[in-house]
Amino acid sequence: MTVVGAVVLMIGYVYFYTGGMTSVADDFLVAVTAEDYNAANQQLSSFTISDAPIIYSYLKKNAMNEVKSTSWHSRNFVNNKGSIAGEVHNKQGVSIPTRMDFVKQDNDWKIYAISKQSPKATLKPSEPTRQQQEQLVSHSMAQFMQAAKLKSMKTFHQFIADIWQSQITVDELDKSFASIYNFKGDYAMFTKIKPVIESATVEEDNILVINGYFPLNTNKIVINHEYIFEASQWQLTAFRYKDAKM
Repeated sequence: MTVVGAVVLMIGYVYFYTGGMTSVADDFLVAVTAEDYNAANQQLSSFTISDAPIIYSYLKKNAMNEVKSTSWHSRNFVNNKGSIAGEVHNKQGVSIPTRMDFVKQDNDWKIYAISKQSPKATLKPSEPTRQQQEQLVSHSMAQFMQAAKLKSMKTFHQFIADIWQSQITVDELDKSFASIYNFKGDYAMFTKIKPVIESATVEEDNILVINGYFPLNTNKIVINHEYIFEASQWQLTAFRYKDAKM
């Protein structure tokens, strides 16, 4: 009985917390249908607002600009980002599988991305291949070391995912990784070493978590990276490393 109660409470919590996303999605589509783009723009995130004309063109092209109703059946969130999936039912009687991604700004959910899904699409993106995992890790480490060489995390901040950029400043990155500025070796070393991937999984919150290490002569650099699927590609949302014995 206690377990069932806990499950019910958790489901209720998820629906309470994500209810704001469905309301924003519905308000946005109602405004688009009424061609009230000023109201629709209020539901877009600061990352997306500059692409508003492209979004409205996309909705029209996919018959999602004249909406009769919606039904959202999948909801997901972690920290300040979330997703919903379901169907947009247009006035022509067509049901369109749709996904919306959100980011929380000023305590309100705002639309980050909208996409028409295939009938079999789910909220969970597919896991990248082992070669792609190695490329992600190597590229992330190379970007980090380039910033270390410049003694500033400005370029690394530009490289990381938008959602992480919104949560951390260049100065905060500088403080977090201050010790790397004392590095005296080859800053390009990680472009010459193939990483060893020990595990890689797409978690329930749609975050790709990669664990592994870069083998050196007598030690190894252990890494834990996290990525989110943004703008059709995996982008870095968390970066951890440490020196360890082989």
